[in-house]
Amino acid sequence: MPARASKSKEHGFVVGCFQTFPTKLEDHMTHAIVWDGIAVSITHTPNWLNSEFHHVELRANERLPVTETGYRSHFIHQDEFTHFGTATAFVEQWLDEAAKSPDWIRHKQDSRQLSLF
Repeated sequence: MPARASKSKEHGFVVGCFQTFPTKLEDHMTHAIVWDGIAVSITHTPNWLNSEFHHVELRANERLPVTETGYRSHFIHQDEFTHFGTATAFVEQWLDEAAKSPDWIRHKQDSRQLSLF
């Protein structure tokens, strides 16, 4: 439902006709796990922007099976999220499944061997 245009006495500006979604940074939770020897920081925001989605961010100092850069932002519907119960359980299963990919298996093999090139 769009907000009505109005003049703010406090800030002196006009609020246009658009839906605003305030974010509450205090609503997010941060977790730390070690997955396959890699330290991973997980930031979990339930009901992101008053939607029915959870926002999950991964940060690591090296590549993960779901990201080559060590950072990944992912949205998951609350109905699907309930199957996992917690953000850490979701991320661990997600990484375990992605680690079965041929690209990740090759990456792990290559990282164990020294390359001359």
